[in-house]
Amino acid sequence: MGKILIIDDDDDLRTLLIFYFQSLGFEALEATNGNDGIAISAEQMPDVVILDINMPTTDGFTTLEAMRHNAKTKDIPVVVLSSFDHVDNRTQVHKTGCTAFARKPIELDLLREFVEEAMDSAA
Repeated sequence: MGKILIIDDDDDLRTLLIFYFQSLGFEALEATNGNDGIAISAEQMPDVVILDINMPTTDGFTTLEAMRHNAKTKDIPVVVLSSFDHVDNRTQVHKTGCTAFARKPIELDLLREFVEEAMDSAA
């Protein structure tokens, strides 16, 4: 199907998403923080990144901005996944270039739809 990078500091959620997407035939990579996510995205060139906003060290906003300023990763679709669903967050991530915004707790089928749409739009 495709390669997905999940960048989230929540071990349980990351494990759930990896299992879910692998069961659908995706290759699922993981990073526990933004710095690792930036490096892995440049090395592995995933088809889509699922990105949490609220993380220690490097938050999702900074991660997304760094990806958009890197020639290798600037066009990788990013689905932001966050429990902070207010207008300022949505506005900021869309200005930075996310493809879709999904709220936690996430409905897995909806997240899958966002990922598939992001992959289709990038093709």
